[in-house]
Amino acid sequence: MRAWPLASHEDKQLDALYSVFSEITETLSLTHVVQAALRQTMQLMNAHGAVIWLLKEKQLVSAGSLTSEGKPVRGIEARPLGDGSLDRTAKRRRTKRIDDSIFQGFEPDASVGDNF
Repeated sequence: MRAWPLASHEDKQLDALYSVFSEITETLSLTHVVQAALRQTMQLMNAHGAVIWLLKEKQLVSAGSLTSEGKPVRGIEARPLGDGSLDRTAKRRRTKRIDDSIFQGFEPDASVGDNF
């Protein structure tokens, strides 16, 4: 029966939201909130990596990134807003799931280490 797996997924989503909101109310630190959101996003989507982008003055700026190894993603820099797929998503203020192949060439940032 399909109702059980859907209910389980909804429970996971609610737990993830609770975790992020708890992080917000406990610390009020943007760094901690972003890292909590990245961890929960990766868990919910079974992702190998996640990036949170901010739209600032017609630029996409990474607020944070995380790989399944717990390291930040190296090679992500601020970039002007253009006409690409990610840019259109940002203009619509939506989220986007990207296939694993997009992360080819990016590596965990060893210089940052376990600071998060």
